[in-house]
Amino acid sequence: MKHVLIIEDEMLIAMHLESLIADIAGTTIDLAARESEAVLLAEARPPSLILSDVRLAEGTGTAAVRTIRKMLGPVPVIYVTGNPDHPECDAPVIAKPIRDDLLIAAASNMLSERSADIIAAA
Repeated sequence: MKHVLIIEDEMLIAMHLESLIADIAGTTIDLAARESEAVLLAEARPPSLILSDVRLAEGTGTAAVRTIRKMLGPVPVIYVTGNPDHPECDAPVIAKPIRDDLLIAAASNMLSERSADIIAAA
């Protein structure tokens, strides 16, 4: 089962991302609005993929991603942000407003690659 962590403090955008990812078969989803919440959720249920905004009302998505990667090792990330040139974005970026087709394609690709890596390591 693939698991996606969405880090987004704007509820309507978070729900939209959730609806797009829910269409990818065999995927479960957690939503976090704050940096600290994202870290706790990732620790409890390690994600196969993280979709993250950069700026949050409490903390930043980039700091949450760094902490999660320190705990869990490499985790694929797609930043979904209104600030696509942010210097701390060290992963693919999809600019807001979101193009649904790009997000679905990128997430599907990363989840497929992650599954292939797990199978190869077994």
